Amino acid sequence: DNRTLTFTGGMRIIGKLDFPNSAVVMIKTPSVIIEGELSIISTDVVTGTPKIKFILTGSSPVTFTPSSPNSLLCGSSGCNVGPKAIVVAGGKLDVKGIADDCPTVAYMMDMGLSKDIPIPTNFTVSPITAECPEVIINQTFDAPDLLVRETGFFGGMGASAKIMNGSYDKSNLLFIGHRYAGWQGATYEATQIQPCLSSDVAILFTAMVKLLPNGTSPDTVLTRCKSACCNFGTGNGCPSLKVTWMAQDARIYRQVLVTTSAKDIVSDGLWFPLTGQFQLNKFMTDPSNIYISFSISGVESKMDLYIDDIVMKYPPPELFPPASQVCSDLAFGGRAELLKVFPYPMYSFMNGPVGGLLRTVPDPTATTVGNNVFKIVSRSEVFHGLAFEVNPSCVPADSVYYFSARVFLNNTNPDPSSKNPDTPIIMLKKKANNQTTFASIATCPLANYTIGWVKCQGFYKFKAGDSAAESLQISFMMMTDKKSDMLYDDISFTYASGGVSSPIFNNSVGACWGPGANVYLASQGINVTASSLLKIVNKTTSVDNTTLRFNSYVDAVPLSKSIDFATEFALTSRNIHFESEDLLNPANGATLTVLSTPSVPQLLQGVALNGFGQQGLAFRFPVLFKSCGDSSGSVVSKNAITNSNQRCIVLQATNGVTVKGNVAYNTAGHCYALEDGSEVNNSFEGNFGARTTAAKVIINGETDNNPATFFITNPNNYYNGNIAAGSVDTGFFFSLQTTVLGGSASSFPNLNPSVQPLGSFTDNVAHSNALTGIKTWPSGYSPPTMASFVNSKVFRNRGTGIYLQGGQRIAVQGGVLADNRIAIAINFNDDVLINGTKIIGYSDDYEAAVILNKALNPPCPPTTALSLYGILLNANAKNVSLPGTTVSNVMFSNFAGSSSCPGYAIGVSASAQIKSFTTKVSLQNSTFGSMSDMKINLCDAVNASIGDVSITDSGSLNPSGDGTPGTIWSAGATVVGTTCSDMPACCSKYCMGTSSDVAKLTVMTSYSGTDSVTLEIANTADPSQAYQAFGSDSGSTDPVVNSLNTQRRFFFASVPPGMYTARFIDNTKIVVWPAFALAFINGEITSNFTLEKPSTTCATIAPNGGFSAPVDSSGWYHMGGGLTYVTGNPGNALSTIKRVSWSDGLGTFLDSRCMKAGLSYEVSADVKLVLTAGGSATCDPLATSGDTVCPRADVIALTNNRVTYAAWGVAVLGGPIQSGWNSLYGTFTVTPEMEAADSVFFQIERVIPGVEIQIDNVRFTKVNIGCNANMVKNSGVDFGNFALWGVMGKPGLKVVSPGAPDSTGRTTYYALSTVNRTQWHYGPAQELDPSCFKLGEQYVVQMDVMMQDSNGNPAPCNPYQMTTTRPDACPMVFLKTTQGNSTKISTGPVAVTMGPYNETASKWRKIYSVFRATGDVANATALSFFVGAGVLNKNIVIDNVIVRTASVGDFNLTCANLIRNGDLTVGDARFYAIFGDGNLTMAKPGADGTGFALVHRGRSVYWHGPVQQLDTSCWKSGETWSFTVKMRMKNAATGTWTSCDKAAKFGATWCPTPIIYSVNPTGNMNIMQTVTQSSQYNNTAWDANGWNTFTGTFTVTTEMATYPYVWAYIGNEVAGVDLYVDDWAITKSI
Repeated sequence: DNRTLTFTGGMRIIGKLDFPNSAVVMIKTPSVIIEGELSIISTDVVTGTPKIKFILTGSSPVTFTPSSPNSLLCGSSGCNVGPKAIVVAGGKLDVKGIADDCPTVAYMMDMGLSKDIPIPTNFTVSPITAECPEVIINQTFDAPDLLVRETGFFGGMGASAKIMNGSYDKSNLLFIGHRYAGWQGATYEATQIQPCLSSDVAILFTAMVKLLPNGTSPDTVLTRCKSACCNFGTGNGCPSLKVTWMAQDARIYRQVLVTTSAKDIVSDGLWFPLTGQFQLNKFMTDPSNIYISFSISGVESKMDLYIDDIVMKYPPPELFPPASQVCSDLAFGGRAELLKVFPYPMYSFMNGPVGGLLRTVPDPTATTVGNNVFKIVSRSEVFHGLAFEVNPSCVPADSVYYFSARVFLNNTNPDPSSKNPDTPIIMLKKKANNQTTFASIATCPLANYTIGWVKCQGFYKFKAGDSAAESLQISFMMMTDKKSDMLYDDISFTYASGGVSSPIFNNSVGACWGPGANVYLASQGINVTASSLLKIVNKTTSVDNTTLRFNSYVDAVPLSKSIDFATEFALTSRNIHFESEDLLNPANGATLTVLSTPSVPQLLQGVALNGFGQQGLAFRFPVLFKSCGDSSGSVVSKNAITNSNQRCIVLQATNGVTVKGNVAYNTAGHCYALEDGSEVNNSFEGNFGARTTAAKVIINGETDNNPATFFITNPNNYYNGNIAAGSVDTGFFFSLQTTVLGGSASSFPNLNPSVQPLGSFTDNVAHSNALTGIKTWPSGYSPPTMASFVNSKVFRNRGTGIYLQGGQRIAVQGGVLADNRIAIAINFNDDVLINGTKIIGYSDDYEAAVILNKALNPPCPPTTALSLYGILLNANAKNVSLPGTTVSNVMFSNFAGSSSCPGYAIGVSASAQIKSFTTKVSLQNSTFGSMSDMKINLCDAVNASIGDVSITDSGSLNPSGDGTPGTIWSAGATVVGTTCSDMPACCSKYCMGTSSDVAKLTVMTSYSGTDSVTLEIANTADPSQAYQAFGSDSGSTDPVVNSLNTQRRFFFASVPPGMYTARFIDNTKIVVWPAFALAFINGEITSNFTLEKPSTTCATIAPNGGFSAPVDSSGWYHMGGGLTYVTGNPGNALSTIKRVSWSDGLGTFLDSRCMKAGLSYEVSADVKLVLTAGGSATCDPLATSGDTVCPRADVIALTNNRVTYAAWGVAVLGGPIQSGWNSLYGTFTVTPEMEAADSVFFQIERVIPGVEIQIDNVRFTKVNIGCNANMVKNSGVDFGNFALWGVMGKPGLKVVSPGAPDSTGRTTYYALSTVNRTQWHYGPAQELDPSCFKLGEQYVVQMDVMMQDSNGNPAPCNPYQMTTTRPDACPMVFLKTTQGNSTKISTGPVAVTMGPYNETASKWRKIYSVFRATGDVANATALSFFVGAGVLNKNIVIDNVIVRTASVGDFNLTCANLIRNGDLTVGDARFYAIFGDGNLTMAKPGADGTGFALVHRGRSVYWHGPVQQLDTSCWKSGETWSFTVKMRMKNAATGTWTSCDKAAKFGATWCPTPIIYSVNPTGNMNIMQTVTQSSQYNNTAWDANGWNTFTGTFTVTTEMATYPYVWAYIGNEVAGVDLYVDDWAITKSI
């Protein structure tokens, strides 16, 4: 009943809410929660007025708790679904707002054009009649005995007039003398001919005039100007033709009609013409006027006028075409051949002496006579030029005319600036409704005197309202030139077609599209902006079709003109409308989410969603299926999503949904999107998207700033018949990662979306996208079997139609591509098939449309240095062992050098990581239309030094035309054993025969340092067949370019097939080895071509570390900016130049012979930092990011010139940093990836741009490190810097001296100390190699440690307290692990400071422990250790740090005895701690009379005692274990041994009690279990003077088996006694 209902608290649907087809209602609500069913049906004809409208209001987030069984879905706090939320939470949508058979996207069947040339009802006719002849005035003054009064002329109020002899042709003339005013002259009284004067047509006038001062002899010619006309020379003061008339009100009016051209002015006494054409206005020709006269006057007084041959006439009748011809050419007479002198019907755009004089003259540029042109002189503004009128009744709305003209800019002025080329402009000037507007109607090339005549042309479509204009005028202007003379010729403006009178559609459109409905008309061009929004204003349906009339002009391609490129009409109105109340706030749009509702079929059909989505917020999309699992049967169809703030329809962790026939317009970010990459078996069919814009606020980790209309993260879905009609980036984007992302990642840990099979991709359309139509980028798509893009229509994309990168096994089957900058680009993509496809360069229809419609842009590249390409190939394969690209049965057309957008059918790109053609290309049975010289282009590749291109061809490109198969080679390639024909225009040659007749040998190596190296190649079977290959100059004349790390040198030879061996020799004939080299036969690495590698000791794995060789052959490279030699430390040093990027740096290739997995190398170098602008620079060695980081060294493994492995920061610049040179230090171990790589690159980089890196004395030394040696680098800071050390937290680091004694007892020079420790966890840290740590294996941590205050004074600590925050805690070692986005600190220390406690504080203490690698450690992607705890505000000093794999002799964790160091034979208290307080010391002898015993002194409470943490992985709940230990007690006060009562359970006689102590994960529940004493122990009394052996057992409880901390502990003896223990053991009972 058309009411408005407001639900301020939101709507929650538990049962069923039903809206019948008759409902008309508006609902305002902040939310709609659907746990029951929402049913809406409204399938009437769609108009612009919705019947059901939901307006989502408010800005407060909506939180709700779902009903069972989903009540815990979002936790106890409920589900926060944001503001303005429609949420289906376990419920069901059954919404249908449009009929099932109603199309949402349609094509116009025909334009409904008017075919007939318009016939105007109002047009200019000749005024010539029997009563009014052509000639108005024709007076030569030559009739015999002619009197002045008989001529109709007189001198004008006081001036004398007489006829006399002496004219320029010796005939009579009219003399006007005795002039005392400028207005006096030869005046003709025209009142008697007034009825024949017309204001509709131009009048032609000419006369001859001469000036002399009053009283001068008529035959005199003055050598000096007397008249102002002669003196000024500009036309001022010269004779002019004026009209004077007296109106009925007796007022007199005057107007100048024709003026003297400055070009015609001569000296006084010489004759010159006064010529021109004019048009009288209706006021002048008003029949009620009292009189009208014409006069030749305007010369100053006292100058006599001599006048002859006065003619005033109408154009001849033949210059007035009949009505049937008026509109066929709107520029009638444009060939300048109708009249001599007079340009009629053309005229000067600005009449008068400053507007330029237009005349018809013989063509001054022609070599033959007979052609006339229009010429304008005396120009003074850019808009001074030729003009002509257009009859408005010839130009109904949407009528099309073709304009053409030749223009000559005669800029020969002495001023050099005037000779610059300039652009002519052709404008339509329209006067209507008291407004004047201008529009460009044609395009012109640059013109000047040197260029000569240029042609301006273009189609122009007249707009609605043009036919009703007061006047229409075409005018020629210039962009900048104001003064040069202009020539015009061959001007035409001919009829092409009529306007759109009735756009015709299929009747399925007429059945449901009604007046008032909004329709989006897609772009038919390159730019999406050439689209429009329309409204249906009228509809007429017949038996055969439906005619729609829209509110504005329709510029579209109908099906009758092109099946392939017809323009889409998309219906954006719906009967059901969901809208956000706040359309201006992109962060506060409405959302519709189906939340965790699997197995419930949803129907959302025919709904308009306007202003939905919340920009920058995850999962706040217009339509989202979130975590719905199997949603088979769910349908989202025929909806219209407009003005979306973020995306359109998104599926996240949802499968089986059908998304069909939806329309999306003006949306931000990706539109139809899969979220995580786990989504499969969804169907996207017949959806339309246009004006897909970039999101301004990006969700973290997303790419919506580069939006795709269809965003595909898993190919195992179905895409059929979809249309991407204009994104600012891409139409269809296969963004395929190697892992599932987002919320699905944990559920699909082994799913690799980039290798999934393709469901289907058929009949999809991509046009008018700013960058790419369809792309697989950046990591590519590599399905298990060939994936086919079938029958795709990809046209008028500004960049590339189809872009394939980094994948394999992709086929383009059939389809058509046209008017793209590049139709198909193949970049590092292998095994590609292009079959049966039609590829058009610049199509005829689109070229005509561009000329017609100025809103359309051609596909031409932005610079003339580029061309269109049908297929553009990258020279490099990603995997040389795979097939390359096969082009089969492809039909190329419209690639022509003469085209306004020239291009080539096939080309090889200049962009290649490796300057060698490593891919394979085969052309089979393709056709090329009428192309002759534009079939293939290798010039870009050849000019980029890719000199070995080879493309097999079935014969279609054979220049002989006989179809003989062959191979297309680069022009400079040496091919042996076959006949070749040069194709110089393509930088190639065609060699007969197939690839089996010739083998291409290619060797790639480093560039710098190999310029004097030659490759000797010999046939292995016949060494007499030997060849020499010289390195191709793949570099540049620019040494900066040559020293780029991407530069390679290639050695080529094309030889008969066979087995070959090659070796490098230098100019002294010594066999040498560059850093690396790769050998190929026909692009593949095979055993048929081997390289000889001279042996090496690997003492030097990098060249020229002291930089003594010339810089251009130093073997070193830069990664941006450049490099040069500077003063070194000493000698030369290498420096960067003008670094502008963080990655700019210096590097070299390491000797590939020495890259054997497991070998380790120590790296050192001197490094200095200087400012690019001059002056020194510094850095912070502890910074890991930001502007103060120091340089680091990396080792990069490269295969096919692409990074396959990177070890970042293998060496770093350690502190302390000083002015000048500092030391870089580190180590690395060769990995299997490095050994398998083509080359290994060492680089020093990463410092803020604007700082230059200088290096010297770069050394590599083979060392023994790795998982079986010490994993700690720079463990003793022996270089005097703390390279490779970092920090946990924010302390500083410094190097102190002296260090701790080494293993021989010799005091070392340096140790590492913290600075400013203010938190317990602050301390030194270092990364470890996580690959060294295997689950369950054991590792040793040991180091020397000391505590110092800020002045370097020793500080004591208590090594037996494990609490990190105790004020007297000693340093402990912890692990930090990272897996994915999760980082953890080990729950307890893996190593602690050892006792005993009674040693002086100044003595170095030891940290020692053995730990077992847990799952967190073994599975870590990043692993480090740090030394923390320790007394706050005291510095931790460490030295001789070791982390290594445990071996025999270490205190390994073993299940044979859970107590480590139980016999104390090492003489220290490692592994022991204290429960409570006191301290541990060592005493001699031990229980066996030798060795040591452990003593717990300072016990002030009975429960204080020694403890040791146990390895609980050895036992299971329910097992029985034995506990043995030897003990005795001494009274601390008296120093006497003391006794106890074993039977006592508490009190002063209580004996030491062994206990198992368990602590739960949160530390708030401690369980103690006393070990059961054996009868053997109980049956003997405590021996105060000897050792007492405790034996007992305990059963492993659940807590012992599951709690993270379990300790063995001895306590309960009376306070004040010292407890001695030895030979402690916990073993499994038998």
